[in-house]
Amino acid sequence: MHSPADHVRSGYDLNDPLILRAVSGAADGGSATGSLVSLDASWAVIETVKRAEDGRGVIVRLYEHQRNRGRVTLRAGFPVAEAHICNLLEEDQTVLATSGDSVAIDLTPYQIVSVRLIPAS
Repeated sequence: MHSPADHVRSGYDLNDPLILRAVSGAADGGSATGSLVSLDASWAVIETVKRAEDGRGVIVRLYEHQRNRGRVTLRAGFPVAEAHICNLLEEDQTVLATSGDSVAIDLTPYQIVSVRLIPAS
């Protein structure tokens, strides 16, 4: 039997397939592998990852899809200096605590959240 998370994942796999990009910069001179961003909860989905319109960091839009309430950890593939919840105009609203490459976000059922991640230099 499949969970609701499996159905959402299958829908995204079919309608919006994963895009892979080759990157360089691995410590051994080869190619690096990893996710630009990821979540630790199956009941939340990253919908969009894009460069901020003003050039200050990356905007990650995510949502909760199983009527759950709780904390999720958004992990970036880079060290995060600052994180903010922002509105759809990408205006910073709330400062979020960061820990290395991670940001904890409290979600409510069906909530949509936009987060600005500013990389550490």
